[in-house]
Amino acid sequence: MIVIPARINANLKAKTMEEVIAQRKDLHMSLVKNVTREIARDLKAIEESDEFVERAKKDFSSKNAVGTLIRSVAKECGDIVSLHESKDHVWYNDDRNYARWAAPSSPRSRCDALNSKP
Repeated sequence: MIVIPARINANLKAKTMEEVIAQRKDLHMSLVKNVTREIARDLKAIEESDEFVERAKKDFSSKNAVGTLIRSVAKECGDIVSLHESKDHVWYNDDRNYARWAAPSSPRSRCDALNSKP
């Protein structure tokens, strides 16, 4: 009989492998939700600003392009959160996948464009 000496690690504060793998998605989702809240806050401030109200008055299109753009950015934010939540934890631990989350035409850049002077 072979006896291999071993010590038991009773560190109850250490994370399990599953928790370590899940942590990257959890951190990412916190970031995405925070950015979405910032965008919603900024959209509201933009929409209520005097400059924006004046700009909207000059929008004579039948489709209310200015209001449509604000609703479009808000919807896109919600869609992005849903898309990111639909990915499993393992997906976030592939660096190629994780690096692609921020597209150049993100709602943040569209929100910044709304706030710029015409």
